[in-house]
Amino acid sequence: SCELEGLESLGSMLRVVVRNDVALSNSSVQWFRIQPKGHKKEIISGATKLVYAPEPHDVGRYLQAEVNLGGETSVAKTAGPLDPAPGLVDYVETLVRNPETDYNGCCPSNERNRPTY
Repeated sequence: SCELEGLESLGSMLRVVVRNDVALSNSSVQWFRIQPKGHKKEIISGATKLVYAPEPHDVGRYLQAEVNLGGETSVAKTAGPLDPAPGLVDYVETLVRNPETDYNGCCPSNERNRPTY
């Protein structure tokens, strides 16, 4: 059997972890994205490694890896639809709630930087 490890969000890496010490030399992997409604499965072209970096159009969809281990297929799927970048939603919400807060700290007041004559 196999399962997925890693954050289920954009900007992270998902890795297929195979249990039961199965030799991976004869294995093949294919990743799919699955619509939450209707469960339409779409092959992700070129995604044939044990590691996959989610792309922007994976957001809101489940990801599934099918690992063929010498004739036996094992399936690993994300627990839920893929999230946008971690922390981004919270960051945007905080900015919206506190627009006067300076988050980047890059712009000191000009008063201190003026030369005195």
